[in-house]
Amino acid sequence: MTTRMKTQCPVCNGKLLIKEMECPDCNITIKGNIEGISSDSPQHLLNNEEWHFVIQFLLCEGNLKCLGEKLNKSYPTLKNKLQKIKEKLPGYEIDNDNVDNVLDLIESGEMDLKQALNKLKRRK
Repeated sequence: MTTRMKTQCPVCNGKLLIKEMECPDCNITIKGNIEGISSDSPQHLLNNEEWHFVIQFLLCEGNLKCLGEKLNKSYPTLKNKLQKIKEKLPGYEIDNDNVDNVLDLIESGEMDLKQALNKLKRRK
């Protein structure tokens, strides 16, 4: 689940500064003045590999044949990658045809149960 972070002070509308971040998986804590990513920015939605894919997709002007040649990937692999990226975008709503896709992602370990439940709840 992605939590949108406030970037402005609710009292004076000044810019908020992040002082501490913690990873619940490995318990590391980072303290100090941390430059955050604006909640309005899409940067936090995709990892580096996904951003590379999107950039290449745009450079190929959405042409999957061009993209396949550039990345040396098959059409089904590209479509699957594009679908996974699309599912991370705001406003995406999963339809009944994609429920099987979510179940496959759980089975393959690419998605945990909490993520799957959040995706499936958005389809209502």
